[in-house]
Amino acid sequence: VSRFSSKSDAFKYENLAQEARMALIRAAETFDRTQSNVTFGLYAKICIKNALSSYLRKKEKKSFEICSLDELSLEAEGFSDVGDLLIENERAENIYKIIKETLSGYELDVFNLYIDGNSVTQIAAILDRNEKSVANTVHRFKVKLRDFLNRL
Repeated sequence: VSRFSSKSDAFKYENLAQEARMALIRAAETFDRTQSNVTFGLYAKICIKNALSSYLRKKEKKSFEICSLDELSLEAEGFSDVGDLLIENERAENIYKIIKETLSGYELDVFNLYIDGNSVTQIAAILDRNEKSVANTVHRFKVKLRDFLNRL
């Protein structure tokens, strides 16, 4: 939870902690003990990370939070002012919109898990697919995105 929010925002931190607890319970209920490829710890970690990311994404869509400039570590992120940060966020949103339009639903699911740092093996376990299918999908979305970027 501390990777997603600081303790200084107690309300947000507590909401994320509650989401993490619910994700842990869901992970315990859905974990397949008969398989030996993924440990419960890794499975739970992935479930919690995905649940928190999803929660924050939904929250961001519903409202735009105004935060103080003191809370923004612009210099640490490589931005000189709030305007630069907002422009960069808008660019990222536009790029992600194009990616969503370019990829199929399954490719987008694999892409999201892949950019979250999951390996092909982990993605296959999460999506209950075989590794070859996931590896082919990773290759396919890389080719599609490379082709798109080359056309720009």
